[in-house]
Amino acid sequence: MAYGSRVTFMSQAGYGVCMAETRYRDESWLREKYFEEGMSQPKIADECGVSEGAIRRWFNKHDINATRSSENKRTEGKHHDPEWLREQYHEKGKSQREIAKLLPVGQQTVSRAFDRYDIKSRKRWEHFENDVAGFQTDSQGYEKVYSRGDKASVHRLAAVAWFGLDAVAGNHVHHKNGIKWDTRESNIEPMSPFDHLSLHKSGEFDPQEAE
Repeated sequence: MAYGSRVTFMSQAGYGVCMAETRYRDESWLREKYFEEGMSQPKIADECGVSEGAIRRWFNKHDINATRSSENKRTEGKHHDPEWLREQYHEKGKSQREIAKLLPVGQQTVSRAFDRYDIKSRKRWEHFENDVAGFQTDSQGYEKVYSRGDKASVHRLAAVAWFGLDAVAGNHVHHKNGIKWDTRESNIEPMSPFDHLSLHKSGEFDPQEAE
């Protein structure tokens, strides 16, 4: 074997060993070993050549409940039930990851079940097809954009675009000409709430402009 080939082979072998030694950091792999194969944490640790404490830390990191609860037992084996899977995925809108945690099994197991039962995956945009996005002017005269139950003021978004998030966070955005829909860079200015109030303390201050 040529020197270069030996180096490549040794590098690939070392990479394979490295992957095998760190596989306990993978959430799906841990769930399959623990919930599906019934391996205890000490046995998983032995297989990976690490301490039991390391396995516990990664269980905690991935929020894997090491107690096989009554809820776990209730959903045990549900990944073999295509109707239940379709209900959770299409009707309740859960992701494969969320379904895996319910069962509990690894996400790869859920993915294989989807393939086996020909359960069509949602398109990426289908998560949002029932959500309404829009634009409105509120009762104080501020323009707002909204989506999925969240709202944001247009002038604050514009200020972030013009001046950066750090300049706007925790501050008010002042309209120099008093026109609340005029969000040109030359017309808006981030300032502290105190400075903004002080600017209007003469009686000209409109409390509705304190945003």
